[in-house]
Amino acid sequence: MNPGGFAKQMSPRLPDTIDDGQSPSKRSARRRGFTIVELLVTVTIIIVLATLAFIFARKAIDQANSARDMATMRQVFSTIPLYAADHNDTLPGPINTGVKAVYGPQSTGRLSYYIATYFGYEDPERDEFLPAMGYSWQRDAASRNAPCAFMRELVPKADGRGTIRPFGHPLRSGEARIPTTMAAVLGQIDPMRIWAISDLDQQHPDVKNPGWKKDIPPEMSHGKYRIAIFFDGHAGKLDIDNTPL
Repeated sequence: MNPGGFAKQMSPRLPDTIDDGQSPSKRSARRRGFTIVELLVTVTIIIVLATLAFIFARKAIDQANSARDMATMRQVFSTIPLYAADHNDTLPGPINTGVKAVYGPQSTGRLSYYIATYFGYEDPERDEFLPAMGYSWQRDAASRNAPCAFMRELVPKADGRGTIRPFGHPLRSGEARIPTTMAAVLGQIDPMRIWAISDLDQQHPDVKNPGWKKDIPPEMSHGKYRIAIFFDGHAGKLDIDNTPL
């Protein structure tokens, strides 16, 4: 006798399937339902992750643009002491309050007319956009031809008795047209608390209704604040009313 054969004969044969009391159609429906749930969960996770990735990417881009624009504004403002040193301490001017990143034959009255050479630009035959003075939101021809920053015209004196015009203004007459010296300005104001140049947007309280208003950002381009450079050279932030934060 073959013991192995006897054990093989005595071993109960298990059924190929286990009857769970449900019909094949019900079991198939249950498997399909579970697969759909898994699919929905997977899709939901992908959507959530994509949304988070977009938010973080948008935030990173905004931070990069803010850093770039602040560096640009610092660079532009840094040329003003250089100009004053080369012109008997006189500040550039008279200049318009709207700072254009454009330089050319028609640049009289623009800040670029006085400082472009410090960026290495020579006298061009026609108006040209200066990337060194441009901001992150200037991506088309209309925005590049619009002012990108605001140069403060009236600056309050430290003693609270009136204001001064550091850079003069081409549309004024008499002393209001003539720029003053850096020493005179710094001697009459608090340079750590008074900003000189800021971001520009349609909500800027000093912007009225010029023709180029439609070509600048409708809101503050950096979210809840404007970038500004103060007269002592440090960079800061302003709220919607241009109050330092």
